[in-house]
Amino acid sequence: ASVLSDAPPDESKPSWVLLSAESAANSITLLAIDVEMIERRSDKLRLPVTAALVRCEIPEGNDAPTTSTLFSGFVDPSSVDAGWASGDIAAWDYKEQFTGFTHADLLARRDAGEMTPLSQLQRRIKDAMHAGAFLVGHGIQCDLRCLRLHGAALRRRVVDTMWIFRTMGGGSAPLKDLVAEMLAEVGDWADFQKGAHGALRDAEAALALVP
Repeated sequence: ASVLSDAPPDESKPSWVLLSAESAANSITLLAIDVEMIERRSDKLRLPVTAALVRCEIPEGNDAPTTSTLFSGFVDPSSVDAGWASGDIAAWDYKEQFTGFTHADLLARRDAGEMTPLSQLQRRIKDAMHAGAFLVGHGIQCDLRCLRLHGAALRRRVVDTMWIFRTMGGGSAPLKDLVAEMLAEVGDWADFQKGAHGALRDAEAALALVP
């Protein structure tokens, strides 16, 4: 089931949060989201372990947009499945090549109190939504599903660079390729995704690609 619906994609599983865009706004807001995740092997369920939320306010008139980071850090997905912490590589794919963190690294962050509960991140995103807000990302529906966020109000409020920029054959280009092609001469993007991915940098890249 789609995350672009008021009905949770899977009502049998907990922690889904409905997003709406009812509150009034005096400006356009772009909310860039990116998530780095691990995966439960049995059913391919993905859980967030790091995430970023970057806000760009576009005011009326000639004032320049302002950008701020609303969240960047580790996420504790235990409310969905606490089994992620087991370290059982037969049951979990920790995707170290993408996240840059081993299972031991993630446990150390959790034990040090450096992981934000998923519910708190969901609340931050929900609170940032308003009538002038749009969600930006690369393959953002996958990130929304991982964060267990859904809502019919998002149908016209998703700006997905994976769909805006298509290859000659009609397929989707990796974010790394889009950055190399379109941002190579703009800012400091030369080392983008050389090695592990960073959620904050990926969110910033998607935001920079939006026309």
